[in-house]
Amino acid sequence: MLEYFRVETDVVQGGTKNMETTVKEIADLLEVRKGVNSRTVLFLGARVGGFFCNSKLYEFIEQYSVPTFGKLSDIEKFAECYKVLSDQQRFSESNIHDILTVSLKDEPSLKYRQEDDC
Repeated sequence: MLEYFRVETDVVQGGTKNMETTVKEIADLLEVRKGVNSRTVLFLGARVGGFFCNSKLYEFIEQYSVPTFGKLSDIEKFAECYKVLSDQQRFSESNIHDILTVSLKDEPSLKYRQEDDC
């Protein structure tokens, strides 16, 4: 059974460090958020970190976002991506899949793998 997740977190100096988070800690956090009716979205996958600070994704989202998108912090930009993509009148599930897939294909920090299209 998987006991630990690798979680990449932003560090004040601008770099990143890896931290281990147990499944129990994640389950506890989700339980607390559920108890206060706070919605949670959890992206899982080997390449999910490629969405954070993804220039192609951010360029696309900026077209549909607030005029001050470029001035938002990295975390605020990421949250805005979720907010924009959650607009069901604007984007279908298929649209969202295509947007996210293309953003990973074009992300220079990640190597595209054909099996990720599945």
